[in-house]
Amino acid sequence: MGKAVSRERVSVIGKFVNTWHLSVEERRAVGTISGSEILDAILKIIENEGRYPVHYSADSDYQGTLLYRSDNTFIVVTKAEVGVQRYAVIEKRVFENADSAVRYAAMKIFPSGFDGVKIDW
Repeated sequence: MGKAVSRERVSVIGKFVNTWHLSVEERRAVGTISGSEILDAILKIIENEGRYPVHYSADSDYQGTLLYRSDNTFIVVTKAEVGVQRYAVIEKRVFENADSAVRYAAMKIFPSGFDGVKIDW
């Protein structure tokens, strides 16, 4: 059986995944986050919102990685700034299931940590 996770921990990890930021106190309290905790939080967002991060959309300008649901597939698109305020797709991958897509996108967004938070993949 897996280790029980408190609601408070799940809430703080959800905040981190949504805002990409935690306060110093929250970082101390949460410690290292497991990759599976990150994946679970992103899967919940995909189920509810259809994309992650929610402040990106497929047709908007952004620098980074976006995961979105399209019919029965999941698409991961990475864009980069190629000129002043000009963005281009540098990678696009289609996945048949959410788990694979979320893992791929999460490891691009949070390779080993982010904002001082360590992630144990």
